[in-house]
Amino acid sequence: LRPVTPIGPGIGPVPITRPGPVVPIGPVIGPVVVPDPVVVTPVDQPAEPVRPSVVVPPLIVDSQVIARFESALAFQQTTTAIAIAPPVATLVPYDLAAATAGVREHVDPAIAQPLRRDALLAFAGQAIGALRGIGMPFTVDGWWASHALDRVMAYPTFPVAASDYLSSYDRTRFCPGVDSIPPDSVTLLETNPRFIGAFMAGLNHETNRELLWRGFPTDSRGTPFRRFWRRLDGKDDIPPIHGWRAGSLAQQTADPKGNLVLLVRGDLLRRYPNTIVVALPAITDRQPNHDMVLKPAFAGQFDPDVSFFGFPLVDTDLEQGQGWFFALMEPVTEPRFGLDEVKGGRSAGGAANAADALSWPDTGVVGGAHLGTAVFATLGLNAVSSGADDVAATLFQRPFALYVHAKHLVNPLPVQQ
Repeated sequence: LRPVTPIGPGIGPVPITRPGPVVPIGPVIGPVVVPDPVVVTPVDQPAEPVRPSVVVPPLIVDSQVIARFESALAFQQTTTAIAIAPPVATLVPYDLAAATAGVREHVDPAIAQPLRRDALLAFAGQAIGALRGIGMPFTVDGWWASHALDRVMAYPTFPVAASDYLSSYDRTRFCPGVDSIPPDSVTLLETNPRFIGAFMAGLNHETNRELLWRGFPTDSRGTPFRRFWRRLDGKDDIPPIHGWRAGSLAQQTADPKGNLVLLVRGDLLRRYPNTIVVALPAITDRQPNHDMVLKPAFAGQFDPDVSFFGFPLVDTDLEQGQGWFFALMEPVTEPRFGLDEVKGGRSAGGAANAADALSWPDTGVVGGAHLGTAVFATLGLNAVSSGADDVAATLFQRPFALYVHAKHLVNPLPVQQ
């Protein structure tokens, strides 16, 4: 055994054993041999490849070879792109005004939308923008197209009069000063087409927002409400808003110049809702022309007792000729039978005949009593030969009509009867 060699603090000496004589230290079992350490390379580790040696060629020192290299390099400098001088950058000022005008032209809806429309729609191989007629833009064979024609998502329509909603919500906004009109009176007003256009635009805008809020699939470009008045012909007051042409709000309505409106306040039309209201041109200031009857374009009523009738007239029409009459007529299809309440009264519509001049005081019949055959002679009837048709013809009351000249409604006379 060789002397022990310490290998660190706190660790006892470790004997190093080499092959040699075996010394028993206990019961003999057999000799203990410690072999020399062997370094084993792992099988899966690849062997390091053999790399070739890099040999540096010797320097060229031959003057002739060096001269040939110099001449070849000089030739390349004169025959290739190396000989071209690089371009010198030149700063050019940017035309901001022209760029601004170009951007505005490309985003202008009046230019961009027709181009998009022409790319989407065509008739007989022609873009719709090329279909132009004489005197009217974008017309051909009865077709008409707006400058802003475009696809719009489907939307609901409400064929109701928006004026009914406005008058029920606030009648003073619908008709300012209506509360100052005395009962049982008539007056003449004029519509405001600019207000109608603005109101309909706002109403449709808010309706589209409500549809969007409620989850209705919409692009908010529809026109659900198109009627402001209750028109007797059932037509709309505005076209679809996405097709409005250039111009003022009033020009987008069906009556850009407005209408004259006859307003009646009182219980007359509530008690007689079938009363006919018309306008007639005047032959004289006391005689209307019954051959030219103008019916109202729209009508309506609102609380408490106001009715109105709009006519296709403007204020300047009242100055033409002898002016205009406005008439309230009892319907011929609702006949009445009886006698005049007051003696000496005249039925409207011309000179009174003998039957028209009859009154209850002429018969001596008290109120609530029956008209018997005893008074037939007073009525010009024969108690024996007169039949029911004769009695009906005698008691028939001619339909009543009230005519009011416009001059009494626009410029009141000093003494108005």
